[in-house]
Amino acid sequence: MSEDRPIRWALLLGKWTAVARASAALPDSAHGRRWRAAVPSVIALQAVAMALVEVAQHAREGRIDGAELAVARDRAAVMIRQHERTIRALWEGEAGGLPGGLVELLADVYAAMEGVSGPGFGPGAGST
Repeated sequence: MSEDRPIRWALLLGKWTAVARASAALPDSAHGRRWRAAVPSVIALQAVAMALVEVAQHAREGRIDGAELAVARDRAAVMIRQHERTIRALWEGEAGGLPGGLVELLADVYAAMEGVSGPGFGPGAGST
């Protein structure tokens, strides 16, 4: 893995901190409260997607064994499902469904998951 990994994660942490702080300024309306409630899940999903990219790289380089990869996949799947449920519940019944940015985020995290799991892991796949 490249030497810029710690810098990349530090920059992302700074970005996520700024997003969390900015969410406090959202209006006290249904729309603002919905987005404010979604921020922790948005940040978590972005972090999982970034971590999965690194896990896939480690797997390609042979730096992670099969058992570790399976654990990483399982933990990521649990986190993805949990945060996706939270986000979908916040927008349930809203005209137009999920905002485009959230649809894109979910597509990104599922694409990252496919990088370590292969096809077949996606919205609704195996969820209850």
